[in-house]
Amino acid sequence: GAPLLLRLAEITQVPVFMNSKARGAVPEDTPLGYGNYAIFASSQVYQEIGPPDAVLILGARLGLFTGGRQASVIPPQAQVAQVDIEGEEIGRLRDVQVGVEADCRETLQALVAEAERRRWPPRTRWLEALDRARKSRREAFREALEKEATPIHPYRLAHELAQHLGPHDVVVADGGEAASWIADAVTMREPGRFLSHGYLGCLGVGLPFAMAAKLAHPESRVLLVTGDGSVGLNFAEFETAVRHHLPFVCVIFNDKAWGMSRHGQQIIFRGRTVATELGMIHYEKAAAGFGVHPELVEKPQEISLALERAFATGKTACINALIDPEVIAPVTLAMMGFAAPPSREAQQGPKTTLPYYGQREL
Repeated sequence: GAPLLLRLAEITQVPVFMNSKARGAVPEDTPLGYGNYAIFASSQVYQEIGPPDAVLILGARLGLFTGGRQASVIPPQAQVAQVDIEGEEIGRLRDVQVGVEADCRETLQALVAEAERRRWPPRTRWLEALDRARKSRREAFREALEKEATPIHPYRLAHELAQHLGPHDVVVADGGEAASWIADAVTMREPGRFLSHGYLGCLGVGLPFAMAAKLAHPESRVLLVTGDGSVGLNFAEFETAVRHHLPFVCVIFNDKAWGMSRHGQQIIFRGRTVATELGMIHYEKAAAGFGVHPELVEKPQEISLALERAFATGKTACINALIDPEVIAPVTLAMMGFAAPPSREAQQGPKTTLPYYGQREL
């Protein structure tokens, strides 16, 4: 269905945004491929040209990564058409104006056929605003790319990793902020080459996913990016990878904490945190006990050489990279911002603030 999706976008000049399962379905180095939803939810775009009038959802299911019941991705006033092969998914989290229970490939075939018979208006202003938003997201971290500060800025680490990837390499993203940093930094050009946690945001899937990716694409290099919290959930699977000769490179974004939880608590509870600190753990040494190639990265200038050495071994490798624990990922600010406590005057009645879910009545 990917070629049909690209064809529909080219005919209509409608931008395409993808969840983690569909990254690369429309190549992200082409004019209409905008990668994940983050740009779509950009306030900069809305301020310039307003929110979209209509949204077509093809197979993607609404949930945590589309803003849940919030309106950060799909504004409430937008007219929505949703296509899904499972009818119960249509309109599950919000009302839709057009629901189509059908296979997405067959629907795209019909849409392309109809679109080719029509004339479509130019969408230059909309696309230019999206281009500026995409550029500004990356420009926001330009200073981090130019400094050699330690601990390493997480976007600097993600950017360096992305620069070493080719179009056929597979990227696996696990963890909270770690996954978001690499998702922002990479440009995916082929479908099925970006794997991450699904609609429930389950942590710890990285090592199993990396092994599965290597089995599915034995000719491709596999890069796993994970956090120091999430890697611990299935850490012994390093031994499985070694025993079954499934080489991949795992890069741990080590901020010595459950970073997204820590930052979320800092935002919501005015700097107070609980049960988020992990401390300094030499994951690379622990993985070496399973026969994994170990690397410790403490400075930005060490990233590229460590990655090159790791891939060159042809073995499963673990790079433990120490990142700045004080840098908050944009996704955390977006997810937690709406949950921040209101002013004291506005707090009426028994309520509690839940991370990810905002203010809720008790």
